[in-house]
Amino acid sequence: MTRSLVRVSPGVSLPTPAEALAGTVPTFVVHRSYNNAGLLPDLVVRAQRVCTTDAAVGVATRLPVQTPTAARKFLNSVSTATLRFADPEIHTLPGPNIAPHSRHLRFATRYNYASAAMPATPNSTWVREVLDAQHDAGANVLLSASGWVGSAQSAQQLATAISFVTATRAELGSDDPMFVNLTLDTAWLTDATLRARLLQEIVESPEPLWWLRVMWPPIRPNPYSQLTATTLLNAYRELAQVASDEGKVLFLPNSGLTGWYATALGASGFSTGMSSTERAYLNQPPPSGGGGNPPRERVFERNVLHTILRTDQPPLTRQAGYQACGCAYCQQLANGPWQQKVEQLHYLLNGAELTATLGRTGRRAAGHARVQQADTFNRALSGAATLTGESEPKHLTEWEALLR
Repeated sequence: MTRSLVRVSPGVSLPTPAEALAGTVPTFVVHRSYNNAGLLPDLVVRAQRVCTTDAAVGVATRLPVQTPTAARKFLNSVSTATLRFADPEIHTLPGPNIAPHSRHLRFATRYNYASAAMPATPNSTWVREVLDAQHDAGANVLLSASGWVGSAQSAQQLATAISFVTATRAELGSDDPMFVNLTLDTAWLTDATLRARLLQEIVESPEPLWWLRVMWPPIRPNPYSQLTATTLLNAYRELAQVASDEGKVLFLPNSGLTGWYATALGASGFSTGMSSTERAYLNQPPPSGGGGNPPRERVFERNVLHTILRTDQPPLTRQAGYQACGCAYCQQLANGPWQQKVEQLHYLLNGAELTATLGRTGRRAAGHARVQQADTFNRALSGAATLTGESEPKHLTEWEALLR
């Protein structure tokens, strides 16, 4: 397959959109956070230099939390990104199929499709408004005008969502790439019957591209922790493997490093972001701010694939086999005070590097080797270096077993 001629700096080639949409390379999607979006264009370029042709770097922005002008400005600022998504976040709209804990988004009424409740049945005018909003923002790949799929009256909810997918395809035509856009209650993965129904829909659908956001139960002890629920991790493995076996391109937005784990197993990409709300879509009210309290100083530690308390990091650096991160963001932190936004950029750049490792050799083998390396390092820790509490990487043993 021909490589793209788009370059972020001399000598750096990028995967083409066609490669990313075919799943030929894994895709790392940076999900724009509400704050500090101005830092992301530079991050995207750095991520592309890390990934080169081994992985595509995409971006996603949330339409209802910004004005149409701001959305266009942001996507234009990351124009080198292989895939650019303008997420209409249909699951947050008032109506019979609104997701739990959704709240009125500040700029929703600035978009025609979001100025009133979502229609109970699809109509071409509303579907076209959803597509136009994405086009106008500068997206180069579209999401269907569908949203929340709850687990109560599950068959009806899924059928309704798919009717909006069908209407979107009819409005769009057969040539333009479109992801089936579903936001799913946790039970669609954890309940065997619902999971089988979802997998059947994916397998039998003529649509090749799937953008599946899954609502997780709250993560303990903090939202920066990794997913450890065995039932969900097993379900992600089955979902990813079925998608791969059936030639479906599966993207998992707002899934953090769990999305990376699933990409190693057969998914084609995932999204994550600077804040906890972009790293996981949780069944709990969204954070309302820190109440004036300074954020706890945390850092993503690449040696254990986990975000730990900063005070727990120094003993790790003295352990055999420790591999220091040499990214520009770590250098900035080393030469000055801790800044949350800089640490978050360090996390994202490491996420890009992890995704690139999956594109260099067999994805599952590469993912297993990376997790096994982290698990081995963690098991060797002793004394003051032992990670406990919220710094303990409890997910590693489970991931290592499931990736074998």
